[in-house]
Amino acid sequence: DIKTSEGLLPKMNELYLFVQEQTNFLKVLRVMIGVGEGSSTHSILLQLRHIFEIKAAGTSVFAQRVLDPESAPTDAPPKPTTPPVNPDVDGGKGAAVLDG
Repeated sequence: DIKTSEGLLPKMNELYLFVQEQTNFLKVLRVMIGVGEGSSTHSILLQLRHIFEIKAAGTSVFAQRVLDPESAPTDAPPKPTTPPVNPDVDGGKGAAVLDG
């Protein structure tokens, strides 16, 4: 609650510091839980939930990642797929069709 214009700059500074602290916290948290730099807050929360569920089940997070590395939600782009196969090329052995 700002009563005069004199209180505006201190309040703006307080808000700026708060936002910077939150940004730094999320940056460190992304690294700690293993999600990508551009991951949304929603993805971070999903990953934290996943970690807590693993902990509650008595399995270490490291063991879970080793056993099922795909189980953790991320905002990572999809993995590249194998190029389409053309059975008419390479004597019908199914050589990959490449663009270009």
